[in-house]
Amino acid sequence: MEYEVEVIETLKRQKVIEADSLNQALEKLQEEYKNCNIILNENDFVGVEFGESTDEMIKENFNTQNLLQDLMNAGGCDASDEYSKGWDEAMEEAYRIVCRHLNMTKEKVKEDNAIKIL
Repeated sequence: MEYEVEVIETLKRQKVIEADSLNQALEKLQEEYKNCNIILNENDFVGVEFGESTDEMIKENFNTQNLLQDLMNAGGCDASDEYSKGWDEAMEEAYRIVCRHLNMTKEKVKEDNAIKIL
């Protein structure tokens, strides 16, 4: 039998940054990190976890197609045209957000649904 398992290492470094606000300090930190001025290494190690692959747990416990279909069906069918148009656009955006977080495209979701139907 095969199991998909994972190891997750956590690295952490604290830094003092001169800024006018916390948001500005975080922006400066992100910019430093993006520019490779901060590179975490073994000296920044704070922990390790072992377990079942998160991807596998999501696949087993989360029906992506049902969620996306529910989002598409949540349009404003009995509302005024103006309201339902805004509602449908919001649901379409929610659909895109979920797809992006799951690294899927609308075409891939439709393709997966077609395969399941067959």
